[in-house]
Amino acid sequence: MSWNNGYVSDIEYPAGFFPEQGPAWLNFTCLLNGYQPAETGEPFTYCELGCGTGMTANVLAASNPHGRFYACDFMPAHIAEGRELAGGAGLDNLTLLENSFDDLARGAIDLPMFDFVTMYGVYGWVNEENRQLIVNFLARYLKPGGVVYLNYNAMPGWAAVHPLQNLIRNVADASVGTRAQRCEQARRVVDQLHGLRAKYFTDNDSGEMRLRLDSVRLDDVGYVAHEYMNDGWQPLYHADVARQLAGAGLDFIGSASHYRSFPGLYLAPEQQELLRQSPPAMRETVADYLSNTSFREDVYVRGAARLSPEQQAAWLGRMGLALTVPRGLVKHNIKLVTGELFEKAGLIPPVLDALAQAPRTLAELMALPAFRQETAAMLYQVAALLIGSRQACACHVRQGDGGGDAAAGRLNRAMAAAPQGHSANRVLASPVLGNGVVTSTIAQFVHRVLCEMDGGAANADAVAERVWDVMEAEGHGPRDAEGTEKIHRILEKLVPLWRQLRIL
Repeated sequence: MSWNNGYVSDIEYPAGFFPEQGPAWLNFTCLLNGYQPAETGEPFTYCELGCGTGMTANVLAASNPHGRFYACDFMPAHIAEGRELAGGAGLDNLTLLENSFDDLARGAIDLPMFDFVTMYGVYGWVNEENRQLIVNFLARYLKPGGVVYLNYNAMPGWAAVHPLQNLIRNVADASVGTRAQRCEQARRVVDQLHGLRAKYFTDNDSGEMRLRLDSVRLDDVGYVAHEYMNDGWQPLYHADVARQLAGAGLDFIGSASHYRSFPGLYLAPEQQELLRQSPPAMRETVADYLSNTSFREDVYVRGAARLSPEQQAAWLGRMGLALTVPRGLVKHNIKLVTGELFEKAGLIPPVLDALAQAPRTLAELMALPAFRQETAAMLYQVAALLIGSRQACACHVRQGDGGGDAAAGRLNRAMAAAPQGHSANRVLASPVLGNGVVTSTIAQFVHRVLCEMDGGAANADAVAERVWDVMEAEGHGPRDAEGTEKIHRILEKLVPLWRQLRIL
């Protein structure tokens, strides 16, 4: 076997940020499902396996300066880019490691025990040998009560589209040239077959198939290569993953897709009844078949401790919620997985009004007049929907003077000044969220200019002129009325939110 164990290593995975890996997000998952969360009030330890270029690790380290972060990837180019960004931001609580899963699993690296271990996509992309090495790593380094996040392409939702991945990989393997060139050849073959109405595509026409075809056509070539061309790639069944992770003493506790904690948000009444009647060990499998799940975001805990209803309510009451988009831009009518609108949509505006003033604990939101006749579970559903629609984020509400904001500020400035390729998925770190907020390229330039002005009040026209000067100097332009209008909207709508989240 080659040094890369059949894993794509000759083309970089594009930079990306994934808020689901944030500590507060994962603790909210634990609490929704009645389990003890990891402690984040004190210094905690966090490890990301297969971190790519380290975008997520950098943002989380900068926005949680009291945590110690480690991020590992075996591709030198990935780690070099992550280290460059961390160095530019002066992040002394992040260590980026260029190591294989074998190095990590056998303890070749001096590492602490971890409160959190996360991995994005990796578990289903590597071969069975490396999956076992991941389990061995967790057995060695995860603390009792430690939380694990992993996601993967899942069965049965991938059953009909699995042959598409096989087609892409086999065409690429039979082609010549660089990885990117072979990937482009695979794209052309897929386009030709689909355009000629190949029976495979017409017989399997579905939302999932259309989603995957769009991904193959439009996504970055590095993403397509890593998503579809690894030798060990396979969609996984939840039950198989749970059995394997049980070898490290891990218990499945819930989904980081928070709506899955509330069957009424994604299943019909008759389906909910079947789920209730199913043995606990089979419920996730039954739910996956009922909803034809194609992607899972699983959260596991080592030695999961159940909370009493009173303890759960107390913990959840202390959990915070914050807006990540301006109040005026939040969509009230949130569509459920079933295609229906949330029946209690009238509860959303009062929550938004409160959050527009400041992040709130769930206990504070539960005290709103709109919830006098409602159960706490209904508020939790509202929170889950706002988080799932990327309009809010779970956070740990703490009192402070902003003294821990410096690292986030340095990272935000470093990302804004980096070449476009260094932060293809634009994001700003928030010490209030302990997480990041994905934003647009033009918004990040506005943030950069305001930071240069020390965040003070300035004439909007003057700011817009300066933003255009910076953008044009870096190859973005030419300036136009539409772009100037966008800058003015950012100043009016986004900047107040940035101040609330201490992004600015």
